[in-house]
Amino acid sequence: MSHWKHDSEQPPIVCIAHVNGLSYGELQLLYERKDSEKKLAKLQEVKERRLAQPPESPHMMKDTCDLVPEFLAEHHGFHWECYKRFTMNLDRPTEPSYCRYISTNWCHNSTDGPY
Repeated sequence: MSHWKHDSEQPPIVCIAHVNGLSYGELQLLYERKDSEKKLAKLQEVKERRLAQPPESPHMMKDTCDLVPEFLAEHHGFHWECYKRFTMNLDRPTEPSYCRYISTNWCHNSTDGPY
């Protein structure tokens, strides 16, 4: 027997990794996946890493981070396009706000040079 509550009073399915401006495919229910807890844990990890970005970083994706729940509910789902976009590009180094780029695109910070 499922531990999920099924009734007509459930809210509509929502994408918990929604990124505006994408071409969206089918909205997949998370609770129907065998790896639902693993997917949620990945989204929570990505959320923490993105929120650690400098406030001015385009990689923070705060609006999407705000959608990632602490616990799964029956109405939580995701678009693959949103999931992929939210979880990609985390290998890029964070650029400190005090970095200055010169013509060589080399970043000088307080320990690397006079800037």
